[in-house]
Amino acid sequence: MNLQLSQIKRRAMENRIRQLSKPSLPGLMEITHGSEITLSVKTPVGQLFQVSSVFIGTNGKDKLFIELPEVNKIEREQFFQLGYRMTIKAASEKGEGALVRVTTKISHIISEPVPLLVVDIPPNIDVVQLQKEPRYGDSLTDKQGEMV
Repeated sequence: MNLQLSQIKRRAMENRIRQLSKPSLPGLMEITHGSEITLSVKTPVGQLFQVSSVFIGTNGKDKLFIELPEVNKIEREQFFQLGYRMTIKAASEKGEGALVRVTTKISHIISEPVPLLVVDIPPNIDVVQLQKEPRYGDSLTDKQGEMV
């Protein structure tokens, strides 16, 4: 999945002209619940930490829920603190395909009963369209009705 995400990022950089700033909730609808995302946490002294996690969803108003990544205790204490800046990057496979980037900050860290990060939803997010035309699902079958 990381190789696929890096290829999508490369294509997005080539097509910067397709970058849009969208209102947050419609833009977040591009991300599939349960999909892999990349978190980049920046500390107040400028240290940057990147890790993969899972997108859980939103409350539909002002909060975004992310599975707390599996990191060791030192990394958790150093990089996952309330108020730290975070950039969330996700690849959308819906419609034309897009790279979604959300810049926010950590508002809550829940460790029990389920480890979750809760972040604020900003007013706008960046969406880079990757294709000019929408993708359509296909179901190809042969004469006997079997999938090909």
